[in-house]
Amino acid sequence: MRDPRQPAEAARVLYARLREADEQGHDVLVACLPAASGLGIAVRDRLSRAAAPREG
Repeated sequence: MRDPRQPAEAARVLYARLREADEQGHDVLVACLPAASGLGIAVRDRLSRAAAPREG
């Protein structure tokens, strides 16, 4: 993924890629956590939720 300079754009692209990976059935994704401030807090939370085990 490119390195968008605007945090909102980076989050939008990340969420889109997570949805794509889920739809395609990927088992493993690698992502770097953003700084734990501002929008980075929400992005870190989303990545943590995406990494959590799922039922079913």
